[in-house]
Amino acid sequence: MSLSSTRRFASNGSTAVDPVQTLLRARGCPERIVEGGISGLVEDWEQVVAHIAAGYKLGLDDWLNDMDVRQILADSLALATTAAPKKLMTRIRAADEKLKELVAPAGRCLWGDGLAKRNGWTLEKNWWYFMRPRQAAADLLQDLGHK
Repeated sequence: MSLSSTRRFASNGSTAVDPVQTLLRARGCPERIVEGGISGLVEDWEQVVAHIAAGYKLGLDDWLNDMDVRQILADSLALATTAAPKKLMTRIRAADEKLKELVAPAGRCLWGDGLAKRNGWTLEKNWWYFMRPRQAAADLLQDLGHK
């Protein structure tokens, strides 16, 4: 176990594994994301939404990677040993609401039905995987079957 995946508590000198950092490492996230934890993920999500608000100019692979940021954030929140501060939750809700203004239903999970079923993703719970940007590059629209 590396020191970066533990927290040392001064009161008794014990170490505890941070489940969020463990998840992020298991997902192959870069060390900057692992070290940033949930607050870093929130910042990344806000940046993704700002990028989309400027008009999405990337393709489907990039879109899916950007939506993975939100899924990893959701998974991290579910694993956190303490509740996220209200300020972070307010920022997440604000970014989500902004994104909902910028997207339209894609009519399906963009990762595909098989992966959605295996992971238990639903439109209600994982809505970001079922949406497409309203303003997108021609390549993305073509990948999505829109002209």
